[in-house]
Amino acid sequence: MPDLRRLAPVLLALAGIAAPPAPACPAAEPELLPVRPTTPADRAMIVAETDPLEVRLAWITPREPVPVRFFVEVVAIGDGGPREVFAAYVDQPPVDVALAGGTADYAWRVYTVGRDVAAYALSGWERFSLQVTK
Repeated sequence: MPDLRRLAPVLLALAGIAAPPAPACPAAEPELLPVRPTTPADRAMIVAETDPLEVRLAWITPREPVPVRFFVEVVAIGDGGPREVFAAYVDQPPVDVALAGGTADYAWRVYTVGRDVAAYALSGWERFSLQVTK
């Protein structure tokens, strides 16, 4: 005996009756692309005469399938391990970060975060050093 579930849409079409729609699959979240950090360059040395100093962090944003914003994280790297010194959401690059404390090493990265969807992408860590010469 033929499988009636497979024949039902055909029989309904022959009878001029529309078949019920197939159950909807849940929509997959879009895949976001990570940004490409550009400034300061990885492993850059920034020499300054003032403390605190504002460092401009910039990145190139790829075209995304949905509206996004960015979460920027900066950590100081020291003997006690990394310590967060800045973390904030921004709508677009660049962002200026005030760094105090004299000569130090830092790392930063950017999360691309979907505004209306539960999706994100993460850039790699970029490092830079700050040397204050007062």
